[in-house]
Amino acid sequence: MRAADNESLARQAGADVVVNPVSFAGLLLARSSEGTHVADYIADLVTTEGDVSIRERLVAPHEVGRSLQDVCDGQGVRIHRGTLHFSPWDREAAELKAGDLIIEVVPTLPKAAANL
Repeated sequence: MRAADNESLARQAGADVVVNPVSFAGLLLARSSEGTHVADYIADLVTTEGDVSIRERLVAPHEVGRSLQDVCDGQGVRIHRGTLHFSPWDREAAELKAGDLIIEVVPTLPKAAANL
């Protein structure tokens, strides 16, 4: 079965987002033509052994009204508010609201702590 067929089946089964490994590898290859460090960082994000990871979390009650950059442990990269999404440079990122979802890049556990 082709990867595109699997994508279609996953969407029919109710998946909102489908990450196709073949397409993703192609994107990494294309980005590497812009600079090896970009592709290296993207690969770091998607592996469990990388220095950073992506986390999705709800805005905590004490964070409501504050800006995205003031509340993230790492680097906030997106806010999901209902069906809309905002980047850190959008004015909506200046004031978080109850129910917002934050996507942030955070450090992974130190390798020594992970081996305990």
